[in-house]
Amino acid sequence: MAETTVDIDALDEENAPSSYTTETEESAPGRGQSITAPGSGLGRRKEAVARVRLVPGTGQWTLNGRSLEDYFPNKLHQQLVRAPFTILDLEGRFDVVARINGGGVSGQAGALRLGIARALYRRPRLLVMDEATSALDNLTERKVTEVIESLSGRITVIVVAQKVSSIRHADQILVLDAGRIVDRGTHEELLGRCAVYQEIVDSQETAGVAGGEN
Repeated sequence: MAETTVDIDALDEENAPSSYTTETEESAPGRGQSITAPGSGLGRRKEAVARVRLVPGTGQWTLNGRSLEDYFPNKLHQQLVRAPFTILDLEGRFDVVARINGGGVSGQAGALRLGIARALYRRPRLLVMDEATSALDNLTERKVTEVIESLSGRITVIVVAQKVSSIRHADQILVLDAGRIVDRGTHEELLGRCAVYQEIVDSQETAGVAGGEN
């Protein structure tokens, strides 16, 4: 079997992109970007720095020469660093090799997550997210939403969602009822005139899933 050599030291901050997305111009159906291509990224969180290399594989983690479970025994930290793969439906598609320095455990986990996200990054003209936050906890959903909002003015983003919290800051919201578009507008405009949208918002706020104003 051929051995894959990973040059972690070749990574630098100038070559690391500043955000990530779930699509490329040539993405495989039902999967995120770069299914077969390796990638690299640099992540920083507080005093921690993570230099990450992704290689197509089976989901093996090598962090400073140690396994994921050995380096981050806390399940919450494991969930945190796996989040980019989970969100993009790419779990088990890449091996992760990373060198992590500085900071505490939480800072290192955050730096690693950002490094992985940047390694998965591509800059498409169009990003389509279909229920991307439906199964996420509130904190992770908020972070994903912040990434989406940071892309405003740079690319076109189409979000398919049932949770109002995922789309309330969109430039335009299309409201569907029984498979038909019944209204469109901003969150504030629809609250003032669209009974269907108002009902959705009211029901989610009652259930505690709509999210509050920022």
